[in-house]
Amino acid sequence: MKNKELYEFGEFRLDVEEHTLTRSDGLKNGQLPEKAFQTLIILVRSGGRLLSKQELIDQIWPDSFVEENNLDKCVHAIRHVLGEKPGEQKFIETVRKHGYRFVATVKTLETPREEPASLLDSEFLTEPTTFKTHSRPTISTATTESGAFVVSAKWNLEDDGKIVQENGQRIAHLTESENRADLEQTLPAKRYRFRRLRRSATYVVTGIVLLMVVSLYEYLNGPYITKVYPSPELGTTNEEAYRLYRQAENLGARRNQENMPTALGYLNQAVTLDPDFARAWAAKAHLHRYIAEYPGADQAEQYKTSMDALGKALAIDPNLSEAHSALCLNKLRYEFDSAGAESACIRALELDPDSSVGHKVYATFLYSRGRFDEAIAEIKRALDLQPLALEHQQTYALALYYARRYEEEEAQWKRLIELNPTHGFIYTRLFMNLKQQGKDDKAFDYLIKKLALNRVDNEIIERFRTAYAASGWRGVTIERIKHPETESFTGPFDVACLYATVGNRDKAFEYLEKAYLEHSYRIAVLQVEPQLDPLRNDPRYADLVRRVEGN
Repeated sequence: MKNKELYEFGEFRLDVEEHTLTRSDGLKNGQLPEKAFQTLIILVRSGGRLLSKQELIDQIWPDSFVEENNLDKCVHAIRHVLGEKPGEQKFIETVRKHGYRFVATVKTLETPREEPASLLDSEFLTEPTTFKTHSRPTISTATTESGAFVVSAKWNLEDDGKIVQENGQRIAHLTESENRADLEQTLPAKRYRFRRLRRSATYVVTGIVLLMVVSLYEYLNGPYITKVYPSPELGTTNEEAYRLYRQAENLGARRNQENMPTALGYLNQAVTLDPDFARAWAAKAHLHRYIAEYPGADQAEQYKTSMDALGKALAIDPNLSEAHSALCLNKLRYEFDSAGAESACIRALELDPDSSVGHKVYATFLYSRGRFDEAIAEIKRALDLQPLALEHQQTYALALYYARRYEEEEAQWKRLIELNPTHGFIYTRLFMNLKQQGKDDKAFDYLIKKLALNRVDNEIIERFRTAYAASGWRGVTIERIKHPETESFTGPFDVACLYATVGNRDKAFEYLEKAYLEHSYRIAVLQVEPQLDPLRNDPRYADLVRRVEGN
């Protein structure tokens, strides 16, 4: 009888056949995504061997093009379910630039797989028995009180005959017509032959049924039986265009500045191959808006290009949800048209209520307007639909920040650092959060980690250390103003926030005015940004809000 594939490690039991991961308290974990579950199985089976990222990707996504980030997300999900804390490698060891190794002690359990009983099953024998006899059995049948059918055999043994029975029941189902040659076979051999025949018959019948079903489907649906990818429902029938679109989508999801030109190149190729690929045009609209938010970008030019791409997407498909989501953010962040933005967000969700992007974008609009409970509900819905999307996770943390729910926000950024240990923006947001909570020393530690991650010159890092030792965060903030190259975002709005936190109101309003005139996307959070709290009782602040709202 074949054993089930069952493993134990730590307080967990992994049942591959039942597709379950349980703890010692018996609680099943149903939150591990399918690809993450497959990753866990491969790691556990590896016997502690180092598995390269490419080796894992090839096994988990054998027929798909995916980025390493997808694998990193799976490992993060496993660590979260197994209860590993940030910095721990209790179960999975990360070998930088190489891959992953399962380091917990794994015990393989041998648990028999239950199989249906038959008259020839071995469970009715005390041991495999070879019999050789020149006598005939007397066969009798009976029905028990429970309704079970049993067979009994009484033997007249001669010289060398030997029979082993269990309670005299169900050794074999013999008939008077069986000859002596049959009786000279071993009972295990007969049982094995019977099972093989039964299994083969099952395969044949199953194959015939499947062939009939496939044939009928093909007859009814014609050549579309194999036309699964790509398809008109996905926006294009051009396989190469769709592949490029998905590659761009994977790169763009990381939100790393260095990935954006490559992702944009993929999208440009996609719309060249299929000019009517509306989703690719909408993706271009989103991507140009992202690029506009990075240091050194020509925001006005990127916004114009984004709107051009958006116009083409809506001309091809006026009912494309992704295009209306892009329109929502463009109206909110560059046109300062809050009414038009909300209308576009609502339309996007009317067209596709299950769009994770639609819910994420609407959450961004809502927290910008100070509607925090609604925003958090929307971003949680987006995460339900796409739990591991980095952009959704970041939006959730930002919603908590603007809602002043700092402890929850801190926990969220720390989870994201574990998942994305080289993402400088996350470190920036975490030290800003800790500073808001008054945890100055911890905030400074994360600032230094971020500077080291960005390979900032050691001399500048020492200036920050000296400034913090001499005058605390006020000195650090002044150094941040002096060295904008150390910042993730260096637009005038962000500089205004720095001046506001050190009490220089005149400079703060000077840079806010610049942000307004440049139509900075950050003006969208003017009324909810915590760093601007010191300015809210100044008449210049009320005047600026009035101009933005009346724009």
